[in-house]
Amino acid sequence: MMNALRRRPSGATVAKLADVAGMSERHTRRCLRELADLGFCEQASESVVDGHVAAVVPVWKMSYSSRCFEMLDAMPTLATRPLPSDESDSIPPRFWAQFWSGPTGRELRLSEHGLHIAGMLIGGRDIAAECWALRRTPTADLRELRAMRGYDEGVSARALDAELARRAHAV
Repeated sequence: MMNALRRRPSGATVAKLADVAGMSERHTRRCLRELADLGFCEQASESVVDGHVAAVVPVWKMSYSSRCFEMLDAMPTLATRPLPSDESDSIPPRFWAQFWSGPTGRELRLSEHGLHIAGMLIGGRDIAAECWALRRTPTADLRELRAMRGYDEGVSARALDAELARRAHAV
């Protein structure tokens, strides 16, 4: 369960954590309650965007207490997880609201609109959206974006350079 929480540092619903951990929701709830009793995680209500609608949902996240950090330090480093094939080309609904002009987030596909998607999400206010775009945008689109004005210096340029270097070393 701690690995599932580590994979979702901004917090996640019980259903999402159960999916990430590969456990039933009932067992996930039980594990989360035990971890909360030990001070490793906590439940909070947060507003999340799902498509174009915001909803308040209960989410669980790590408590980031000193005991939690000690436990995380003792755990092995997480391996990268492959994307499910059915989700690899589309934008997650939680990022759709950032595409308010032109095609909607539901319609866009990385294979066809990678440069546009990366340009909208990289360098924006939503760190999770930026991380998602950096990891999933095709390399050619990232290279093209890196050469464009606004992405040729500063934090966005460093993020693009780091992702391009990571991909070059992975090959």
